[in-house]
Amino acid sequence: MIKKIRMWRIISKAIRHVNIQFRHSSPRIRRINFYGVYDVTPQSLVIWYIFDTINDEITARETGLEKSIIDFTKESLLRGGYPEEAFTDTILGYTTLISLPDENGKITERQEPLIRKVMISFSSLEDIELTANGDWRMYFQ
Repeated sequence: MIKKIRMWRIISKAIRHVNIQFRHSSPRIRRINFYGVYDVTPQSLVIWYIFDTINDEITARETGLEKSIIDFTKESLLRGGYPEEAFTDTILGYTTLISLPDENGKITERQEPLIRKVMISFSSLEDIELTANGDWRMYFQ
């Protein structure tokens, strides 16, 4: 529990820094969500920056604002003590993929690694409304 609280504080502080740094940006960040079992697997951290509209999200991508937010978020997390290895591809395990039968009825299996690193992503209030009828929980599942 202590590790979870410590990690939560690192993440919350980094997000506050991002909020301050980009408070006058255009388009504006309207909401920030984060989740994951980051106390057990730091690579599982997911951060969502939410703009008002889909057009705002497109503008942020096209102007480089999204990249600036991603870079600043990563820097803020690292400065706060978030594990650096969480930002590199990490194999957390393997999964078996099974193909559909081919024309001869043969099924093939192959092992694929489960690769994970911290995910920083973007969306909009408009997209959440259109895609999930405003249901945040359903949208982020």
